[in-house]
Amino acid sequence: MTDDDFVGRDAETRAVLDNVNLKRSTMIIGGAGIGKSALLRELAPSLEAMGTYLPTTRVGPGFTGFLRELFEGLWHQTALPGAAVPAAGGRPRQGGLWHPQTLAGVPGADADEDLRDALRAWGRRYPSNDLKARWLIDRLEGIRIGGGNAIVVIDDAQGVTPGNRPWLERLTEVATVVAAVDPVALAKAGSKRFWKRFAEVRLEALGAGDARSLLERLIARYRVTADEPETYRRRVLELAQGNPFELERLVKHHSAEALVRSRELGHLGQGFVERDVKQLALAPLLTVGGALAIAGRYVARAQGDLDMYVLSGIGIAAFVMVRPLFRGAMRPRSRT
Repeated sequence: MTDDDFVGRDAETRAVLDNVNLKRSTMIIGGAGIGKSALLRELAPSLEAMGTYLPTTRVGPGFTGFLRELFEGLWHQTALPGAAVPAAGGRPRQGGLWHPQTLAGVPGADADEDLRDALRAWGRRYPSNDLKARWLIDRLEGIRIGGGNAIVVIDDAQGVTPGNRPWLERLTEVATVVAAVDPVALAKAGSKRFWKRFAEVRLEALGAGDARSLLERLIARYRVTADEPETYRRRVLELAQGNPFELERLVKHHSAEALVRSRELGHLGQGFVERDVKQLALAPLLTVGGALAIAGRYVARAQGDLDMYVLSGIGIAAFVMVRPLFRGAMRPRSRT
């Protein structure tokens, strides 16, 4: 879903910006497809104007990626103190760290290449995640002490774990964190104390007017035509129930004719939803089963177990035959 498709959320937008202005960390709570990522994209220009804007994709899995994104954000924001002046051609002196301001007037300087060099130098100097996190916390604390506001945006905060939680708690003390989170993540064992550090902004389903406005934009973008346009609109709205992702899915992937001709609206909607839910639930099991069948075949071959070898082959054949039925569910989807 593009930024042009963003509608409504005025109260939520004001609440987040008010909190950030007060340097109060905020969690945007909502289920899949409700529009958390879309809201963060809409907020980006305002957040950039309010401080050192540091957008990140997710906390995990793998805390290293999150730390790397913070480093890149600081680098692009010219917020890395003590940066070394590059030598001729934009190369660093003595493996130092620098930021774009030091590249001014340097012939042939390549910002992307320089960032890669800076990341390598940073990784060599601070090889562990703990060392990297401590270094980043010190820099962010420096921004706050100097009167600035480091604003760390996390598009997906599902990956909070006991291992990275202490550093994330420290992060909320030196920066203003705006994190999108699913309600399920709030119930994880041991996480309640962490989330109490955040103010709450909850995203509910779009109201009737906003949902209708979004639907009109989607119809125009995907050039949908229907013999009974009002019937089509009414049924899409009823099926989506104010969920932006569902609105786009129905408009993009389901024909207007199929929706209009159906006489059993409730059954039709239930069929769409149940099919997707079942495929999403079974796809991981199918993948694991296929991997086990392949592994079993190698083990059977090594042990000379003919029965196990044959059964594993049958399992692989079944995986190959069934997999196309789940291809849509196994393909990564963009949920805003």
